[in-house]
Amino acid sequence: METGVAVADMTEALSPIYLPASDDPQDQQQLATALVQFAFFGAGRRAGVIDFTHPILAEYLAGLYAASVFARAAARVETANAVSRLALLKGAAREAIGDADSAVNSMFERTLSRAVRNDATTRTFVAEAARVVTEKKLAGVLARVV
Repeated sequence: METGVAVADMTEALSPIYLPASDDPQDQQQLATALVQFAFFGAGRRAGVIDFTHPILAEYLAGLYAASVFARAAARVETANAVSRLALLKGAAREAIGDADSAVNSMFERTLSRAVRNDATTRTFVAEAARVVTEKKLAGVLARVV
């Protein structure tokens, strides 16, 4: 799994919080410099990318994101007809797991599994998704986290 966030994306996401309403490139560069001074971020392997200093942070955050995708989809599934229900199950699995590290017992899987087990509605949704998803990688991850 490739880690890192484009400087432009990070600036766009954090500018409203940390910068005055300004498009000044110098302000944006100062924000990027401040971010890489945090213990969580460092210079990326490619120019223009801020990377996580510890890949485990990226996996953990990806697991939390995946759990939120499944929780949102689970809240909508009851009102879906059969066709859109199937699309919702498969689409949520693709969005949540995507290119995430699918190694057995990875931080991604452990974080996702913990979140899924703690919410009955999400657990039911992920179990159903595991039964209908045909992509081998996605089905494997879903089966392990339920």
